[in-house]
Amino acid sequence: MSVEESSPPGVQRHHPNGKRGAKGGAHSSSGSLDATSPTHQQYLGDAAAALPHWPDLEADSNQLPPGIDIDDLQAFVTLYRDHCEAMLDAVISLQFNTVETIWRHFWRSANNNEAVDVGMEEDPEKILPKAKLYVLSRCEPVLIFVKKADYQFYQSLVEVLIPDVLRPIPGTLTQAIRNFAKGLENWLLAAMNGCPEDIVLVKVAAVNAFSQTLRRYTSLNHLAQAARAVLHNSAQISQMLSDLNRVDFHNVQEQAAWVCRCDPDLVAWLENDFKATLQNQATLEQWAQWLESVVDRVMKPYEGGSTQEFARVARQFLLKWSFYSSMVIRDLTLRSAASFGSFHLIRLLYDEYMFYLVEHRVAMATGETSIAVMGEFLNLTQRSKEEDDVGSPSVPPSPSGSSGSLHVGVTASLSSQKSGANNNSSSHTSSSHHLHSMADGSSNNSKRPKLS
Repeated sequence: MSVEESSPPGVQRHHPNGKRGAKGGAHSSSGSLDATSPTHQQYLGDAAAALPHWPDLEADSNQLPPGIDIDDLQAFVTLYRDHCEAMLDAVISLQFNTVETIWRHFWRSANNNEAVDVGMEEDPEKILPKAKLYVLSRCEPVLIFVKKADYQFYQSLVEVLIPDVLRPIPGTLTQAIRNFAKGLENWLLAAMNGCPEDIVLVKVAAVNAFSQTLRRYTSLNHLAQAARAVLHNSAQISQMLSDLNRVDFHNVQEQAAWVCRCDPDLVAWLENDFKATLQNQATLEQWAQWLESVVDRVMKPYEGGSTQEFARVARQFLLKWSFYSSMVIRDLTLRSAASFGSFHLIRLLYDEYMFYLVEHRVAMATGETSIAVMGEFLNLTQRSKEEDDVGSPSVPPSPSGSSGSLHVGVTASLSSQKSGANNNSSSHTSSSHHLHSMADGSSNNSKRPKLS
């Protein structure tokens, strides 16, 4: 799907504080679009509530490096907030190609002419010299502030760009968002060339989580629209139900029991309820509600307990859900089911949407944003990889990232950081742990192994 090549007209956005936003520029490969067009604007979320509540930058005087005072900290917070507002303006105007210039302007790798072109008229060098900016970028309170602010801000940007993952959106907008996500890390690394490595690692981790979230959500949206056509076809639904009734679910349960140790009653409920929902020719939105009810049934017993245990159960549930669905697809394949293609598409969608639901439940349980949950997992995976490489023991932090420690001083090549982010999916599925019980609270002393 190609994006229009015509240059969109200039667009100006105004925040309540009076700051001028991004001006529209020529279209580029980053996929900038004209947000003034109702065709695209109607699919964006509420930009008025997009700026999050900024975290406080707390630091004692003994934590500050020589030559840095409280006024310098306040100047950093002001500049950081201003550059995030400029980035928000660019995003809601769909002028994605200006984000790199905004970053280059903040980190002092751009000239003022570039900054004025995207609506940033202040010279940050007059407010906070580059030398002090780099010194502050090594300061742990600043690193903590940047990490928290980025996770909150990027979560808000996701909700602006993709407010509803199931709602159909134009292909041009989807492609523009995907191109934007693909270019983020390279833009950031180019803008931060020469910056202290501590701040680069913190920034790249958040941007990687933001980029992957955008790409996953646009893929989920694409699957949803493809599946919608299948779910609206009565003939296909009838064929799917006929094929599903021929699947030997008892055999599936027997084969999966040793691996998953799932509660047979829960598996039977899923089978019967799935068939009933399919027979009722449920809409995509009704299927989404059904999937959410499954998550509720599985995760409800663990709410209010340990956040680590909740996250562990959530990961195990995703693994077991995926294993069972693959066993059903295998049976359909061996039987040469006529509706195999439809089931394959539905399976891809439901797996992806289930991950989306569980991700948000874990975020709610830990009191973090979903991007923060994924970002902390990327950090943990990368640190474990680095420690394995050097033979040192791994000390994993809290999954919620609430420990307050940024592990300042960790040194790693940026190429390794990028590799760790790109391999997030495979790392996620390898973090399997044995659980002793699930929604039914069963123990491992029963005759048949129970699920967790």
